[in-house]
Parts: sequence; C-alpha cells; structure tokens
Amino acid sequence: MVILLCGSLHAQVEIDSGKTKGLLEEQPIDTIVLGDINNDKIVDTAFVYTPPVLSSYDERGELIYSFGCKENKCYNNVTFSCNMPNLLFDESVWGKVAAVDDIDGDGTKELLFNTSWFIGTSTGLYLYHFNGNEWQEIERVTIRGCINEEGEEQTPVSNYFYKKGKRYYLKGITLRRGDEVPQVKRIKLKELKRNKKSIKN
Repeated sequence: MVILLCGSLHAQVEIDSGKTKGLLEEQPIDTIVLGDINNDKIVDTAFVYTPPVLSSYDERGELIYSFGCKENKCYNNVTFSCNMPNLLFDESVWGKVAAVDDIDGDGTKELLFNTSWFIGTSTGLYLYHFNGNEWQEIERVTIRGCINEEGEEQTPVSNYFYKKGKRYYLKGITLRRGDEVPQVKRIKLKELKRNKKSIKN
C-alpha cells in the first residue's frame, strides 16, 4: 500500500519506543504572500498554522507514515498580517490559502482555502468572502491535487478560480456513475450581496 504524505516534518518529541518510534513533530508555519487583500495599499501575508503531527519511524530512523495531531485535533488556523479575523478550518493539515478577485466590489478580495490531509489526493477547495465581521464560505468544490512530500503545490490554488465575461467560477471534480468528471460551479453574486446586506441590517 502506498501512502501519500502531504507536507514536510520536523522531529521534536519521542512518544513511543520499540520496533517503531513515534514522534510528535512541530510543523513550520507556512507564510503565504497574498498581495493587498483589504485595499489599504499594503501587501498582506497569511500565516497557516498546523498543530504538531504524529509520525512513526522504523529502527533505521526512516519515516513510515504520519497520521494524527496533538491531542487528536488536526486543523489549520490562518492569521493575517493586516489583523483581519482568522480563518479556522478543522480536519486539515498543511492547507493552502490564496487571494482572488474582489468579486462583489466591496474592497476586500475573496479567499480560497485548499484543505490537505495525510493520505489521498482529493481535497476540498473553499471560497470565502469577508462579510465585515468574519470570513463566510460562499462556495466549495472537490479538486484533484495535493501538496507533495516537499510541501509544494502540484497546482496553484488560484488556478481553480476564473472569470468568464462578468461571471466567476470554481472548477473541480465530481463522481457521476462511478466515474470522475469535471465540475464547474458559478459564483452567485446576487446571493452574496443579499447576504452581506442582511448582515449589515
């Protein structure tokens, strides 16, 4: 069985012994430059935190697999240099974030967040809008892609978001009769603006 690992690891604390050794390893905070997301003429940066990850090694010190987090809580916490509210995503490790267009013209760019996990190649891609108080999910798709063993994206997150005419879309994949087929979802701008208005009221 082949296990695909998504991320880079750094040993910290040994928690088991015997034929295999378990290590709880601190994960580096991923720093991602987003550009100016809040229209203040300053380049903004996102910081993606993943809690310590449990990894197992053989007697030679070679990595067997990684699975699980400290206190059995795996998540990504995204904070921003511009002090906007954080974006917290459960059941994800080594996720990626990217800024895209300001699709509703409110002065704040929308964000894409791509989840990642220890195994598998299908991940979730979520589009978020800032409603003035918090980041609000407005659309999601499943994509075929994962961060490789060097922690590098196989396909940039922003490539799954595009504009055609005056409309915006997310592209991903879905299953149809057992087969994997492309999926495209149109972002509903009218609904997005209506939700924003109701929050203000």
